[in-house]
Amino acid sequence: MLPRWLVMAGMHGSNPTAAPYRFRILANGVETHRAETVASNDPEELWHEAAMSACDMIRNMYGRIEPGLDWRFEVTDGTGKVISLFSFKAEMPA
Repeated sequence: MLPRWLVMAGMHGSNPTAAPYRFRILANGVETHRAETVASNDPEELWHEAAMSACDMIRNMYGRIEPGLDWRFEVTDGTGKVISLFSFKAEMPA
């Protein structure tokens, strides 16, 4: 199953009049995935899709999460400014 953000990139990437956004995943500060530019005129739809994508990705990490993981899923605007952030941190306190 493809992450929702990859599907969304394919659905919205061809709208030349919409604002450009990008989706990024970072693990422990290192970028692991970046989607092609996604075009959208609806910030609420963008938030909803990003939230659902974050939930799906965290659910799919089950069994692979290690202590010390600091995971981030970001939505950035055309200038690279983070406009939405979803994060997950795995810790084993002493």
